[in-house]
Amino acid sequence: GYGAGTTHSITMIHTGPIQNECASFQNAGRIVIQSPINGSNDQYIVGNTLAYGSRGGERFVQGSVGDRCCVRETAGLSVITGNTGKYFAGYKTGGRDIVLGELGNAVGAGMSGGEIYCRDPEIASKLEEGTIISKVLREKDLEQIYRDLLSFWESTHDPEVDQILQNWQKEKLKFKKVIAESSYGTRTTEFLFAAAINNQELTQEQQDIVNRNRELIN
Repeated sequence: GYGAGTTHSITMIHTGPIQNECASFQNAGRIVIQSPINGSNDQYIVGNTLAYGSRGGERFVQGSVGDRCCVRETAGLSVITGNTGKYFAGYKTGGRDIVLGELGNAVGAGMSGGEIYCRDPEIASKLEEGTIISKVLREKDLEQIYRDLLSFWESTHDPEVDQILQNWQKEKLKFKKVIAESSYGTRTTEFLFAAAINNQELTQEQQDIVNRNRELIN
């Protein structure tokens, strides 16, 4: 596939559709897949298994992607402005994914690490067992998303991303974070804090954890 196994810090830019296995086993560099019609993010631009087994680098996709994308991803960054197919980020152990469109069903099957940032209002119903979601992101998460989207915009000048960045104070509230349940033990206070902000009922023990760690979470 296009950009498969990239090991050097190079930038590859392609305009138009790409077939399966784009950026599979990528180790370094930046792969940019642009839509021939700027702003047409609902059109499928990449086939199945984008970034399969990727171990580093960046994938910037201006459009929608097929099934089983970001499966077995261990590191790096994927930004997708459109929708994804089914089985996104299965067996993911690391790395960071940002999806601005809707995700298909069965997200994060077997996921054990890394993060997915998305804006899909129905994401909770699409998660596989073993993943959890935080509706309230920490400031460091939001700063990271902003930096990633800015890098994406600098590569593509995508109008939707430009609007998100221009209206960041409003748009940042739409993002949600998905991680593996196995990561919960190391991030317990983060999710308890999110629950507290959402006015969910906490036990006294949980509230004590929030109070003790409040300055670390903010």
